[in-house]
This record gives sequence, structure tokens and C-alpha cells, in this order.
Amino acid sequence: MREFPEPYATPMDELYVIEKVWPNTTVLAKSKSQVTDKWHPVVWTNRYGDARVFGTTYGHSRETFEDETYLAMLVRGMVWAAGQ
Repeated sequence: MREFPEPYATPMDELYVIEKVWPNTTVLAKSKSQVTDKWHPVVWTNRYGDARVFGTTYGHSRETFEDETYLAMLVRGMVWAAGQ
């Protein structure tokens, strides 16, 4: 997330309501609901034993997958999860 622009808005996506963050989770980005005005995690990492887990709720539209900022974040997250 070091090179991720702030603020950032996906071109077109939907917000999943994440109400519980599990132990060993590090939330890297949040989005604010336009309906409830609450913040919800949208990008995170987690550790499961020796495994590295990268997660995001973004990625539900063609427009998001055409966005270079999103794609760069996705690749960096997968590379991190692979231990690189």
C-alpha cells in the first residue's frame, strides 16, 4: 500500500460490509458506506500459521479490473502473499 494513492476510489464497485476482523488481520484500507456512513475494511492481510493471506472485497466490475491502480495493488498483494 506504500505507493497506493490517497484518496482512491474504484471506478465502479460495490462495498461489502465486513463487520468482523479476525485475529492476526491487518486492515490496509477502508471504504465508507454511502448508506450507513460507517467505514468497512476493503483490503487486508492476515497470517494463518506460516501462511500469508492477502484479501480484498474489491473486484466486482469490469471497470475495476481495467483500473491500473487496482491491478497494481492486486499484484503486490499476491506477491506479498507468495512470500516475495
